[in-house]
Amino acid sequence: MEQAHTENLTQLFRDVDEYVNSRFDAWVACRRHLHANPELSWQETATTRFLKQQLEQLELTLEPGPRGMGGFVNLSSPDAEGRLIAYRGDIDAIPVEEETGREFCSRVQGVMHACGHDVHATVAFGVCDTVQQLLQRGSPSFPVNLRVLFQPAEEVAQGASEMIALGALEGVESIMAMHVDASRDVGCVGFRDGVQTACSEEIRVHFHGEGGHSARPHETADPLFAAAQFINAAYASVPRITDSRVPEVLTFCHIAGGQYPNVIPSDVTLRGTLRTFDEAARQQILTHLNQIGEASGQVTGVQVSVELGGHSPSVVNAPVINQLLVGSAKSFLKPESIAEVEPSLGGEDFAFYQQKVPGSLLRVGSAGSDFGRAHLHSPHFDVDEDVIRVAVTLFTRSILNWAAATP
Repeated sequence: MEQAHTENLTQLFRDVDEYVNSRFDAWVACRRHLHANPELSWQETATTRFLKQQLEQLELTLEPGPRGMGGFVNLSSPDAEGRLIAYRGDIDAIPVEEETGREFCSRVQGVMHACGHDVHATVAFGVCDTVQQLLQRGSPSFPVNLRVLFQPAEEVAQGASEMIALGALEGVESIMAMHVDASRDVGCVGFRDGVQTACSEEIRVHFHGEGGHSARPHETADPLFAAAQFINAAYASVPRITDSRVPEVLTFCHIAGGQYPNVIPSDVTLRGTLRTFDEAARQQILTHLNQIGEASGQVTGVQVSVELGGHSPSVVNAPVINQLLVGSAKSFLKPESIAEVEPSLGGEDFAFYQQKVPGSLLRVGSAGSDFGRAHLHSPHFDVDEDVIRVAVTLFTRSILNWAAATP
């Protein structure tokens, strides 16, 4: 009985490989369409419509996601009463002007899939495609019970929470996801048990003063001057108040205020992110930023307020899910291509799912021999599209291994 079970699984893996290879070009076309038509968080209407149409061709129904964006698909054997496992792919883009020069370059000015979510969404679709093909053939001798999530608004750390509130995790026992990794070649994967990413949250600082003529700054309370003082003080002092053995990073990426070169504005807004692994360090830094705001206000006469925006907790990977993923990777990748990764100060709202059920986020190499090594969020970011082939194979095998092990 056990031998027949193993033989069936081995044959299924061969079927998966064959189907993945036969569908690869179609998935590449899907990825390129998504890449050329990126949409920001909570604006993924055309992306959702496109994915819905593609899934309908597979006779699959996309259950509506939050605010009508994204959604999820259920794939089950007729007799599936086993454990339900989920796979998450995110679908939103970010405000970056693309400079890759590719023929499928973004058609939307100032918006780009510079974080690889076009690949993530395509892999999620490829998993649906492959598992649906197996189910239609009736080939698994064991029940398959899968939910695939197409999640909006990951970049603003809101989509996962709203997917959960909509019931996307109802009945789910475990969840998997990936992130493309430009530091690793295609065919390589990285895993980590426990904490993998930092807690990330947006910091907003508002400066309200009294504007006036640039020739008479003494008649104003200059919020631009206060903002400059705040940035300099924060960058200089935050690393000096926390334990240097505890990683943290504070980065301001957006400043808005003023319209003319000879008019001192009344209001300036500063936005950035704070990323930490340690809650005590986080609280210490937030308290310190408020103190810097008070001091800046006293020196410049400007009102300063520090506020918190969206946040995501740390990704904490479950070893049992990593064992499933690594075991599946070893079934077709070279052993030396599978490695443990160091923690990252990046953020991921996949962490919200992990607060509900055990899960793992795997890093999947996306660099080619001559391109694909530009950093995430770079206007030059691109991938070797063979990452799609590797990822669909890996996660489909993982789903089958999970199903085969179901009591």
